[in-house]
Amino acid sequence: MTPSEQAAARAKMAEKFLRDAQHPENSLHTRYSCAFDALYLYALVAVQAPDGLKSHPYAKLLSDGAQLLQLDMQAVDRLTLRMRKFGSQLEVTEEQVTEQIGLATAARKALQKDE
Repeated sequence: MTPSEQAAARAKMAEKFLRDAQHPENSLHTRYSCAFDALYLYALVAVQAPDGLKSHPYAKLLSDGAQLLQLDMQAVDRLTLRMRKFGSQLEVTEEQVTEQIGLATAARKALQKDE
């Protein structure tokens, strides 16, 4: 798979995650996780990360991608800290889901602007 094909595949998968994050019938935790995965995939596209990463999620790639996409780094840092600390035991609020969806949406828009 060429780098551009890989980027397109990641962006397509991110779109699916972002769509799932916006479905209110999904649990808050599922919506938060989907929005995180969308943001992470968009970050991988932004930094042109290679395939076969050994660690997921890789915080440095998320941070580097968020910076390239000019996202709210304080929100990204809060997200990274929460995911590291709590993982699947994370208690999620509607406000946090909304913030996470906002970050993923901003990442998508930034990538579309660069095309």
